[in-house]
Amino acid sequence: HQIQLLGNDQLAALSTSALHGLDGTAVLGLRADPLAAFSPAQWQAMSTQALHALKPTQLSGLDAEQVQALSTTQLAALTTAQFAALHVEQIGALLPTQLAGLSSAQVGTLSRDALAAFSPEQIAALGPRQVPGLTSGQIASLSVDAVAALSTAALHALGTAQAAGLSAADMQALSQGQFQALTSAQFHGLNDGAVQALTHNEMSYLSASQLNALSAHQLQLLQAEQLGALSTATLAGLGSAAAAALTPAQLAALDVEQLHSLGTPALHGLTTAALAALSPSSFAAFSATQVAALSPAQWQALNAGHIQSLGSAQ
Repeated sequence: HQIQLLGNDQLAALSTSALHGLDGTAVLGLRADPLAAFSPAQWQAMSTQALHALKPTQLSGLDAEQVQALSTTQLAALTTAQFAALHVEQIGALLPTQLAGLSSAQVGTLSRDALAAFSPEQIAALGPRQVPGLTSGQIASLSVDAVAALSTAALHALGTAQAAGLSAADMQALSQGQFQALTSAQFHGLNDGAVQALTHNEMSYLSASQLNALSAHQLQLLQAEQLGALSTATLAGLGSAAAAALTPAQLAALDVEQLHSLGTPALHGLTTAALAALSPSSFAAFSATQVAALSPAQWQALNAGHIQSLGSAQ
């Protein structure tokens, strides 16, 4: 191909229309240095076919202005090998509009250093189409500000394994909208530190489905102060499996209104040890309907103080 015989000055003088007509084989033999001499307008004129054919090393010389000249269509044409070869400075130069056009596979090639260098504006550009490509390790490399910059749609798109990469500080930095956008499966994937770090406010707007998604181990990590922040609406939807995981100390941490809100499934799930540990005044918070829902085994676990606490209506 004659283009490979041209000098750097001649290549730099090529018109955008001439560059647009080049195919993959025409540019494949070009060295990195003449390619680096192309103007941003020339790079923007290059066909996706030609870009797709470039070796990763041929892209290594692009500066920030040249990278920013590439359209979303051109960037989407890059293979994962080409994209993975871009260095941190090149990745850091990508505009939010460019990042929004990347595939999940391309995002999955980003190094931890590249992700850590992203600004909140760049992170906010990653949407539900991109974030599924991130690993839990990549999620863990994001700064607290970066995680807080993710849209609710992006957070909602994270998988269970990815949610395990959210740190305690990440969870505490989420807005109410972001927190409520997390799915039940994502809650099930949270690591111990993230569960233990849930704030009073976050616990207050935790939904029943999110609470029920926690494993027995995760539930037993919750402290009395956290459980005390749960709304009565959430506790009304507590399932039998989640209720069965509550320790005596955790059940005793619930106040009268919270106990009164427990539904039949939760009551059926309470262990005899947890019920037996309730104070008579706490047990008296149960309504007649709740008391009637207790099983014979649960009744047998009660002591005289519990029975004496019951009113005539119960």
